[in-house]
Amino acid sequence: MIGGDSTGVPYHVFCHDEWRDKYGIRPPWGNKEFAQLAQAYKRFENDGVARSTWKLYLASGDEFYQGHEPGKFLASLSRWIVKAPKPKKAASFPGAARAAAMAKVVREVHADPAIPGPMKQDEMKKRWAMIPIDL
Repeated sequence: MIGGDSTGVPYHVFCHDEWRDKYGIRPPWGNKEFAQLAQAYKRFENDGVARSTWKLYLASGDEFYQGHEPGKFLASLSRWIVKAPKPKKAASFPGAARAAAMAKVVREVHADPAIPGPMKQDEMKKRWAMIPIDL
């Protein structure tokens, strides 16, 4: 299997079906085209990005990509990866407020000229201990 999504649909089958849905006929692909899809799939960081990138490629109205061959997709992969929607990062994480408070302590201690260099680490540890864990 060349990678499957949560429903078990392999990537090459997904690409084949999407192409067929776009053009209304079965793609005239052989082993070479399926090998190109497999090679492209290996270059993606995850299955979701691979599938959204293929959909972007198919949606392209650029005359150069007319027919949407897997070879052209592979040859211009970086173009489509850059345009693909990025996975959303979590706005926060457990302990984010405490981590921010600890980072603030580090900046304050390093900026304070009254604390000698060798004592800075001890001062940070003392201040960190005062930050509540459930912050």
